[in-house]
Amino acid sequence: MTKRIFCAVFLMAVFTCGVIPFQSAVAEDVKVSEIQTVYVEKGDTNCTLSVRALVTNEGDTDDVTIKAVAVDEEGYDLQTIKFSGHIESGKTRALLEQVKMSREDCENIVSWEQKD
Repeated sequence: MTKRIFCAVFLMAVFTCGVIPFQSAVAEDVKVSEIQTVYVEKGDTNCTLSVRALVTNEGDTDDVTIKAVAVDEEGYDLQTIKFSGHIESGKTRALLEQVKMSREDCENIVSWEQKD
């Protein structure tokens, strides 16, 4: 019983402290050529957006993660969205994510930009 508790605590410490880090291509290792809203479902007070990012993996690992931000006409950040997926090194793929936000913010989006 004591060994099980020790093993559980040890594994939690390893993963929490990042001794065994999850490898993912970071912003410098990916090229984003396009981010756009592809579908909008509007409700009375909220809307759900489907957003697509066209991503090229220029890194060594096949797992990529990027962040994008919806921007209004004055340049203010309205919503941040995280894209992640499996893209082989040197390949390009569309990543799709959904985000729910207020209808007012949704209607004020003028562009999506990659966020570092």
